Amino acid sequence: MTTNAPGPAGTPSTDPPPGSNSDVSPLSPEEAAAQLRQELGSPDPSNETQMNLGPPPLVGRLVGQYQLLEKIGQGGMGAVFKAKDRALDRTVAVKVIQSGPLDDPKFAERFNREARSLARLTHSNLLHVYNVGSEQELYYFAMELLVGDTLSSILRKRKRLTIEEFIPILAQLLGALHYVHRQGITHRDLKTGNIMICDGRAVLMDFGLAKDEQQSGLTSAGTVLGTPEYMSPEQAEGGETGPYTDIYSVGVIIFEALSGQVPFRGKSAMAIIRQHLETPPPLLSSFVHGLNPKLDAIVQRCMAKAPAERYPDCAALAAAICELYSTPELVQLASGETAKVTVVKRISKMRAEEAAPVQKAPPAAAPKERSTWTWVLGGFAITLLLALAIGIAIWVFGRMHAPDAGLKNGPGQKLTPAANGQEDLEIIEFKNPEVGKQKDWKVVVRVHKPDGTTSIETMDYLEVMKRLGTPWEAPSGNPPK
Repeated sequence: MTTNAPGPAGTPSTDPPPGSNSDVSPLSPEEAAAQLRQELGSPDPSNETQMNLGPPPLVGRLVGQYQLLEKIGQGGMGAVFKAKDRALDRTVAVKVIQSGPLDDPKFAERFNREARSLARLTHSNLLHVYNVGSEQELYYFAMELLVGDTLSSILRKRKRLTIEEFIPILAQLLGALHYVHRQGITHRDLKTGNIMICDGRAVLMDFGLAKDEQQSGLTSAGTVLGTPEYMSPEQAEGGETGPYTDIYSVGVIIFEALSGQVPFRGKSAMAIIRQHLETPPPLLSSFVHGLNPKLDAIVQRCMAKAPAERYPDCAALAAAICELYSTPELVQLASGETAKVTVVKRISKMRAEEAAPVQKAPPAAAPKERSTWTWVLGGFAITLLLALAIGIAIWVFGRMHAPDAGLKNGPGQKLTPAANGQEDLEIIEFKNPEVGKQKDWKVVVRVHKPDGTTSIETMDYLEVMKRLGTPWEAPSGNPPK
């Protein structure tokens, strides 16, 4: 096979396919990809952070009540800027497109549709839209400013995530997507670049290509929309799309997050799309050692070529994942309940050993009620432990403050006087000692006199201390030691 001269991108173009008109110069793969992306309104993935919006420059410009401060992102439908809301004195994100360079008369309506779609959706894992408007050649909408990293950015730094790190993110993605599908909307552009990890949550973004089942006329039959690496076969053929389309893209995201690469790669968009149409996806377990092989079956079903062979909805997909890796959010979604927000760590700073373990669990089942005897026995055990603890505390406290702590000998032992040397005292017992009232303490002693006789006497504690020559400071103090 011969090759023609290098094309604009410096890559040799292939010969025309059999049966084609040799008088017409064929497009190189790069030219075909550029043409496809131009039709989609998508940026070149090799230059993802740049978009030529043409003069005048937008940074510093006042758009409605928002002053654009700096460019912070790029989407398939326009650029995203950090902006100052001058009316409410807050920092927001503003997504902007210019209608001038665009030939598609429905492009502005698609942009407005993204704003309307987001505005009517209320979910903790979706962007919150504040305002939408237009000014001269600009269309814009303001939304909450997210501080974090996209999943694609994290994967570029980390290569791939562990299953423990990714499952909480996947649980939130499925929860948000399930909610979106129940509102009659298909996203149609799911990818790691449209998932932001920030402020303890995973946020699904960029609804520029979303399809509302209640609206029609914006996408003609045969129109190809989406990102080639994540595009379902029906999207590649320009066919009908639905929730099953997003399920396919979720399978691609699972594969990429855990393996560090998308399942289908190629030198051009057309080459990648052809694989989505014709080639079975590779096995995830062949890229990730130690991964449960049953996860292969889940990814393979998500990426089935025929929509009818995929999971019918996100709840069914969550139920399948729960059989291998269970979280409360996945269990709730699998049982038909609305998933709550999972708090995830900042993945850019997360180490695998810090991630909360995801326990393997059997399929979710209804919890059994605890019997009455369980609660009774538990209460009795707690009461017994408390009584034991109180008893020990009282005993220790009494030992610390008992009167014999002030004397160097206990009952039955002799105390040799330190001052007069005339008598020995032998403690027999203490009577009614009460902590804090040493002046009222009574001590029964046996007095050993110098002539050899003994007597039993009851003395004040203070008198005993005096005869021993031991100082004592105040009645409210503790006995001297």
